[in-house]
Amino acid sequence: MRRGPYTVRNQTGCLQTFQTFLSSQHPEASTWTVEDALTLSQCRAFMATLAKRGLRPKTLKGYVIALRGLIRFLHDEEVLPDDWSMKLQGPRVTERRADPLTQEEATLLKRHTRLNPGATPRPLVFPTAVGYRLAAQRDHLAGPAGHPLGPAAPHDPPWQEGQGPDDSIDGGPVPATTSLY
Repeated sequence: MRRGPYTVRNQTGCLQTFQTFLSSQHPEASTWTVEDALTLSQCRAFMATLAKRGLRPKTLKGYVIALRGLIRFLHDEEVLPDDWSMKLQGPRVTERRADPLTQEEATLLKRHTRLNPGATPRPLVFPTAVGYRLAAQRDHLAGPAGHPLGPAAPHDPPWQEGQGPDDSIDGGPVPATTSLY
């Protein structure tokens, strides 16, 4: 299986850390065979040491993945007699889901997009509700009203005389004041 350059770099670093751990725990490890050095108990002791250092679960999971990959490779190359890679357990890492917008946040977002169409976050740039929240906060805190880098204030509408939000969205003239973000 082909791996990307960053994956190879990260997994190489994980395995070098394991090698450093083995040589610090067992000075005679350099004379060991692969079967003696790479055991389930050694891998578990290594993971326990990393956990005591306070590494995050996602980081620990990366070490487990690197060790499992090495174990599978050595088994496929017939260096290790057994493939015990799945016996090496790591922390369960769950992906955090984006928080849905509350009714109040949806109303504020709708109002924000009407008052400041140039700073409206695009769904392709900010695909989650969190992205919309961050974009709205950024535009709110960007600078004073009327400043070229800041948002338009509610009392200072960004449209020229005779324009409304629908005109500017449907290809009408560009708003007089927009955010550059």
